[in-house]
Amino acid sequence: MEGHMENIHMSIKEVNRVSILDQLKRKAMKQKKAASIMGVSVRQVRRLLKVYRREGVYALVHKLRGIPSNNKADPAVLDAAIVIIKERYADFSVTLIHEKLISHHEFPYSRETLRGAMIAVGLWKPTRQATPVIH
Repeated sequence: MEGHMENIHMSIKEVNRVSILDQLKRKAMKQKKAASIMGVSVRQVRRLLKVYRREGVYALVHKLRGIPSNNKADPAVLDAAIVIIKERYADFSVTLIHEKLISHHEFPYSRETLRGAMIAVGLWKPTRQATPVIH
């Protein structure tokens, strides 16, 4: 066997769809039953089967897998904020640091994004909230 095999990362849902579509291809299962098992319409089953016949297993893998989110924070901006925090605001709380970064340094992200970045570099220790005692 020449050529090399490439690893495909699939979710359990996608792996299950492969076995169902294989059965459909062999006509061992009806489209209506496949639709109910997969939780989609018969029309969607036909569409999946058509693309599966054309492209194989690759057709079932989600196309955005491995692509970073559009909403991901820019690491360079967070790194710059960390440097500023170490220089000027090391003993402030996260909320106050966030307010200072917004007002004086045009910081574009939320307090929680900042808190996550501070935790990642060890500037902030997450504390667990005490559960209130109900009498």
